[in-house]
Amino acid sequence: MGLQGSIAAIITPFTADGSEINEQELRAHIDRQVAAGVDGILACGGTGEFTSLSEAERRRVVEVTVSQTAGRVPVVANTTGLSTGEAIRHTVHAKEVGADAVMVATPFYDVPDWNSTREYYGLIARATDLPVMLYHFPPGTHLRLSPEQMVALADENPTVQYVKDSSQEPFILSSLVSNYRDRIGLFIGEEVLIPTALLLGATGLVSGAFNFATPAYATMIKAARAGRDTEVVALWREMLPFTIAVASVPYAGAVKAMCDILGHNPGPVRSPGVNLTKEQRAVIEAEVRKLPAAYFS
Repeated sequence: MGLQGSIAAIITPFTADGSEINEQELRAHIDRQVAAGVDGILACGGTGEFTSLSEAERRRVVEVTVSQTAGRVPVVANTTGLSTGEAIRHTVHAKEVGADAVMVATPFYDVPDWNSTREYYGLIARATDLPVMLYHFPPGTHLRLSPEQMVALADENPTVQYVKDSSQEPFILSSLVSNYRDRIGLFIGEEVLIPTALLLGATGLVSGAFNFATPAYATMIKAARAGRDTEVVALWREMLPFTIAVASVPYAGAVKAMCDILGHNPGPVRSPGVNLTKEQRAVIEAEVRKLPAAYFS
């Protein structure tokens, strides 16, 4: 089952005190995303606060996600680790419980050089037959890869088939789509680059925004696929002030605040993550009120 279109980087709902995963809400949240029209689910991504989850909790989130999705859309498991061994353990587990693909960033404490990066991805790729999505996130991993290096990783490892690029660099986006679309599928991970990615013909989007605005973004994707570029731009202009408001505050806090505004039960952001202040939440709510309710899920 190939990956394309909208992949929701879903939240991990917690109980009110943040001490446990709220599995009932996680299942309900997955059902909402599928009903809203997402093309895939990403479990334990940055929006899912994977860095604040124990290994056992990460495994459980993936298990629940695969179980609740029940084959309706593909499930991607973020299996990034601080060590190669940790990443392999999560990758093997994802395969065992039925995930359709894995997403893997480079370690973000001991930053590898290029040769170590090749070894890291090579060992992970050889540990599974699942499709692997490179997660290129220099602001978090402190490692920037060129488009040519990403393609080299795909050429060296047949299971490396996609990249989620959150570099915030339009050049990387443009180069991957224009020069290498036949060698690696590009998913954009920065909301501010959504229209550029869609109009250039990127494979899809991986975004936390699908936790609450799937109808709006799904409409944009559908319009782009049909060649209705003016519709994409018009809808993006309408969504832009809201998107900027969300991007101006702590992201995981903003996503969970939006889920709460829509009447769901996401729970708090775990420390050291930051929940929004009343003032920050008010800014987002003000922008939400300017948009049609049909844009949100």
